[in-house]
Order: sequence, then structure tokens, then C-alpha cells
Amino acid sequence: MKIDVEIKYTALGGERIDHLLYESYLKSMENVFDFKAIDSFCDVSFSDGGLASLINNKSLHIDIENLNYFNYIKQKSSSAICNSLELNELSDSFLPNREFDIVSFFDLEGDFRNININQFIDNLVKISKDILILGWSKNQLETCDIHSKPDCDKKIIKQMHLNGFDLWLSATKQLRNCILKENVNTDNKCLYDTLTIFKKKKYLPLHYKRFIQGCSTDNMTQGMNATYRGAPLQVQLLKLRDKIYIAVAEKKPLSILRFHDGEVYFANALPVGSAQPGVRALSVNYCEKSNIHISRRAIFKADIVATILGSVSRGALFFSMLLEVFYKFFPNYHYSFLSKNWKFNRWYYHFIRLGSKLLSYVHVRIVLWPILSYLRYRLKVNKHILPIIKPFECDLETVYGLVASRLIFRMFPNQIMLVGQEEKLNAVKILSEFQEYRNYLGIECFNSFVGVKAIGAADNEELILKSIKSECEKSNPKIILLGIGCAKLFTLPLIKEFSNAVVIDIGAGIDALAGVISQDRPFFADWINYKSRLINYSDMKMVDVGNPNRDNIKYKKINLD
Repeated sequence: MKIDVEIKYTALGGERIDHLLYESYLKSMENVFDFKAIDSFCDVSFSDGGLASLINNKSLHIDIENLNYFNYIKQKSSSAICNSLELNELSDSFLPNREFDIVSFFDLEGDFRNININQFIDNLVKISKDILILGWSKNQLETCDIHSKPDCDKKIIKQMHLNGFDLWLSATKQLRNCILKENVNTDNKCLYDTLTIFKKKKYLPLHYKRFIQGCSTDNMTQGMNATYRGAPLQVQLLKLRDKIYIAVAEKKPLSILRFHDGEVYFANALPVGSAQPGVRALSVNYCEKSNIHISRRAIFKADIVATILGSVSRGALFFSMLLEVFYKFFPNYHYSFLSKNWKFNRWYYHFIRLGSKLLSYVHVRIVLWPILSYLRYRLKVNKHILPIIKPFECDLETVYGLVASRLIFRMFPNQIMLVGQEEKLNAVKILSEFQEYRNYLGIECFNSFVGVKAIGAADNEELILKSIKSECEKSNPKIILLGIGCAKLFTLPLIKEFSNAVVIDIGAGIDALAGVISQDRPFFADWINYKSRLINYSDMKMVDVGNPNRDNIKYKKINLD
């Protein structure tokens, strides 16, 4: 039952008139998170709902709630926030009726002397679906028993960990730095060193640099909890978002290519895994393809190349430059008897695997730096695309996050063309008829579709390119999302010749849109696979078709009819 909190607490925060702190706090949060990627936000405070009001004015699509203590705050809040304001005694146990994508509690003026801080944090955890931000003034910390010792922050972190939340250290540092810069000439700097961000841990433990807003992963890849040299994935995601926005605004083409082992084998005509003829991209033998050299050089033509963290594919990018020397002297190798006969060609497979593994180590690239730099110059490769020593600007996981967080769809709700397996695109068309599906993605509609064959799309990539060109002339999309397997190596770099759209290779992201993604793929654990009885799933060639976790009940699926 609601108690008389006006007697229990001193309502200092309710008198706030100056909203400059709210504005700087919101601006700082926008430097860390993208509000297009969330559906709901909860502001927990002792004050007048100023933060919730600002977010409501800027992001109309977000469902906002303001949890407060004081009834008279309703008289001070705007009409929009007044309707969303809920009164709760959060230092007593309560049962919430919903969860929010981001929950924020920060207050500089509320009186904490009578708050049960442990129960208060437990209640915040109950309403947090993904991200929880905590912040208060040093004066408040001194009034709470839990904060009477120097190790108070460690106690809160431990309590959050027991409640299933991990400290998001990189995002915390970024938010604190932003709020400090925003308040450098004010008296509000006391907040910056207490703001702390936590992310809900649902599946596989990750290193905090791998956290992505709105995404979780259940992929058991080794080393997922290890640190790495590159920028945090959330930082990469926002930088990639900005690059896409700028490219669209300036009407300049931009191509983003994912590069992994399947692309390595296909580009070098090796019948391994998905690159084996008859399995996925190809139905004819490599010796029947006359344009393999164009596909092989796609990695040098794309504007951004993304590989998986910690994989040998990164080394394969550099080894590919060395291989161009081999192909210069043996241009017809793929048509020779050695290449046609896998029994004799196996040495070449091991040669590429070993070379790629060696060049994945930085110290090896340092030794070969003069040679690699010269080859990069001769091949006319932008040094920002293939930095020999520095970390890549974009990892493949970031591209997955762009789809799994649904950010790319909310950025361009009606200007996206999909290019993928025809059966999967038919499923997307059916699902798009349902409002719930469109609301989930944040789209109004897809701009257009180009379907390709389930097996053999790379037999004749010129036909795919011709179809994309025809659709671009009709619909003029701003974003083109590709999920066509290794056929992308030929197709993706050439789209810029007739379109200024941003072309993104999303791979299995097409499966996600069709509701058939294996949710133990990196960062798709929270994805909802939407289903419909109107869709014929038996005709689809699905990625990870033999995955035993494909229909695991711990992942969410929704039938729309």
C-alpha cells in the first residue's frame, strides 16, 4: 500500500526550476546510446519529471514513464508527463507491471536518509529490461548506511551482479566524461563521478567492450569474455550509424562488407563449407566462373570491411594482398587440373589457412609492414579500410548489432531495399502485413525487394546486379541490405556505379527478418522470430539448418495468426 512519503522524505528535488542539468544529462546519454533503438524509458527521481519531458519532446516513439514519490509533483509536471507519472514507494518491495529498455535514476537533491537503499536498487532491477543508470550526489551517499564506507561502489556493483546486471565500464566512462564536459562551467560536476551504467546479463557472459545496446548473445565462441585492442562495440555502432547518416545526407554511396571464412574460401575457389558448389552460393564448378577475379578483389573495393573479432579472417584480409602476387603470375590457376581436383588442391587450402592465421598476429604484420603497404598502394586500397597495424574501425559484430538492435530499420523506416533469398523475402512480405511486426522493427514498410535463388546465386551475379539496378531506378532506396551469401563479393562493390544508396551486407540478418534466425548467433539472443502459418518454411534454405538450438524454448517466438 502507498504510504505518506511526503512525511517520510524531504521533497527538495521537487522545487527544481533550472532544467539545464536535465538537458546536459540527456545530451550525454545520447552520446552513449541511440534512443531510436529503444521502445521505453523510465525516469526514477524525486524531481519534477523534467528529464522525461525532454525525452518525450525529442523522441515521440518512446513510451515514457516517470516514477516518483511526491503527489504534488503532478502539479509541476507538463501535461504529457503528468499522464505518465506513477507514484511508488520504491524503498519498499513492490511488483512492477512492466519493464523498460532504459531505467535512469539520478538525483542531486532528494533526501536519502530514510531510504532502504538495498530494496530501492532491487526495485530498480525489477523494472529494468536492458540498461540501468544510477547516479546521485556525494552528499546523498553520506546519508546512506550502505555508503558509509569507502568501498560503497563495490557493494552496489556486487548487489547488481547478484541481481543479474554487469557493470558496463566503457559506457560508464564515456557517460561520465560527457557529463563533465557538458557541466564544466556549472556546479553540477558532482554528478559525473557517481553515474554508473549496468547492463542486464541474460545469457553468455561478455567482456564489457562487447556489450551492444538492446542486444544479448548466447554464442559459445571462445574468448567472448576477453578484452581486445579495438574500440567498444557500442562506440563502433554509433560511429557506423553516423557514417550511414552522413552518406545518406550527402548522397554519397557507402558499402559495408562482412568478411569471414566462407568469403576467404569462395574468393580463392576452394570448395570448403558454404563455398562448396551445390551447398549455397554456387551450383556450378569454380572453373566455369569467368569473374572469380572480380569477386576476389571485392575486399579492396568496399568502403568498410568488417571481420569477426579474434578470427583468422582478419589475417586473411592481409594474406589476400599477398595472394594477388601469386595470381599475377598464375592467372589461370583456378582453371588448371590442380585446382579442379580437390585431392591435389588441398595443399592450397592449408596454405591459405596457415597464412591467414600467421597474419592475424600484429607482430607478423609489423615485420611485413613494408611489403603489405606497397601491395596496398598497388591495389589502390584505402588505408583506412585495411589498417595494417591499427584496429579496424568496424568489427563484424557491429553490423550484426545494427540489425539485432533494430536500429537500422528505425533510422530509415520506409527507405530500405532488401536483397536476399526469394523464399525468405516472401516471408518478410507476409510478416510486413502485420502491424505488430512493423512496430517491432520500427518500420512503415520496406521500399522494395530483389529475390535471388536459394542455391546458385553466385552462378551469374550479373543478373542480380541487373535486378538491383532496375529496382533502384523505380524506388530509389537510401539503404540496401544484402543477404546473398558470397554472391555479394561481386555485387556489392558495383552497386555504387548506378546508385548512391548505402549498401550493407547483413548476411543472416535476412533470416532474422524472415523469422528463422538461429538465436544463438552472436547478438540475436533477444531477437523475436515472428511466424505465420501463411509462410512456407519448407522451401527455405536456412543458415545453420542443423543447429540443435534453433528451436530452443528459451528464445522468444511469436505466431501472428
